[in-house]
Amino acid sequence: MSSSVSQVPAEERQVNLLLALRHTRHGMSATEVISRVCGYDPDGGDRARRMFERDKDVLRSIGVPLVVESVSGEPCYRVDEDHYVLPPLRLEAADVAALELAAFAWRDGTLPQPARRALTKLLAVAPARTGDEVLPDLSIDLAGQDVPAVLLTAVEERRLVSFDYLSARTGTVRHRIVEPHGLRLSEGAWYLDARDTRLTPASGTGPTNSACGAGSAAGPDDGHRVFRLARLRGEVSVVSGPG
Repeated sequence: MSSSVSQVPAEERQVNLLLALRHTRHGMSATEVISRVCGYDPDGGDRARRMFERDKDVLRSIGVPLVVESVSGEPCYRVDEDHYVLPPLRLEAADVAALELAAFAWRDGTLPQPARRALTKLLAVAPARTGDEVLPDLSIDLAGQDVPAVLLTAVEERRLVSFDYLSARTGTVRHRIVEPHGLRLSEGAWYLDARDTRLTPASGTGPTNSACGAGSAAGPDDGHRVFRLARLRGEVSVVSGPG
């Protein structure tokens, strides 16, 4: 399977199939679906046909009325529009974007399968976006995929770490050595609450147990800082033992 085909999510492929079957007058055979609908591999053979069979089952499970008719002795599939009618949804472009963002956020989490299939059905009947309604791509990392594993371990084991960091204020990159206190998600971005050791008097006591984050009562010169992970440059390195 080509990389471009393999990267198409199942929900997107099923929406493509639903749209194709809604807009065919005489139906589409399995061969036509696999060769024309984005998300299937025309060279996939039996694997592509099994994928098509699974997608048909998904569409039927969410209530899509598939009609099967014989054309030249071959089964052809289409959606009966008379039986595929929903009340007016009044979904604006922003509504669709919000649904897609929510589904993306939980794709690696606990979004139930019925909710995934409901989204497939909603996207297929949502109005097309016009040029004035195109929204910027949105994403959110609730699963923590943007958090380096070495940094998460350092927080748990109370180890000093070093990294290069791009300052949003000055635009310069500086090397930092910090006590990592905690990781948190805020408005779709991951942040590290830490103490910059260059601004902390040497004590040998290790990280403090005070409240973490910009909202703590720490003074301006005690070294408490908040680092946005998206501004880290290069690798995060552990530079101390635990504790």
